[in-house]
Amino acid sequence: MCNTKQEEIMEKKILFIDIETTGLSSEHHTITEIAILEAIPHQTKIEQKFHTKILITKNDFVKAQPKALEISGYSEKGWSNAMAPEIAAEKISQILCTCEFLWVGHNPYFDRKFIEKFLARNNQPFPSPIFHRFSDTRHLATTFLWAEHPAKIKSFSLDNLRKYLGWDVFKTHSALQDAKDCAKLWYFFTVGRLDV
Repeated sequence: MCNTKQEEIMEKKILFIDIETTGLSSEHHTITEIAILEAIPHQTKIEQKFHTKILITKNDFVKAQPKALEISGYSEKGWSNAMAPEIAAEKISQILCTCEFLWVGHNPYFDRKFIEKFLARNNQPFPSPIFHRFSDTRHLATTFLWAEHPAKIKSFSLDNLRKYLGWDVFKTHSALQDAKDCAKLWYFFTVGRLDV
């Protein structure tokens, strides 16, 4: 846990977070890329707070699911300048432990499990639940689009929503692009704007 005390006054922020991983299990797999975008509540200006690809160990590579690596576009060349896990973990922890935030993501609970495990493996603190809340764009999409257009959307995955909204769909996933599109979705459903 972070050292922050509950009574301390912390700046409130909205963090749009997305990760790519070597598989679906936070116990056995790890993070290969992370993006954290930041906004101030009641404003629509979004800034890139942190984005990096993360080096994976030989052991992590052996345990990786080939499909997960394919989806994220992983390659040795593409990750040649990736950040060491311990450095990435320190930077992520610093961001998460210095503000009270609304964590926005497309199924953010998946990302939370991975980030918490990743920080623990690298001896870095994870914020107490009292300092963050979740907003799931997948749930927002289901709430606002399911009743109106059940036949047009097979599932509420990010790619299916991109297709439905006429956005670009990419061959491989990027944490940065997914975080940006997640932010667009969130503002679309919460304030009716796509121009962020």
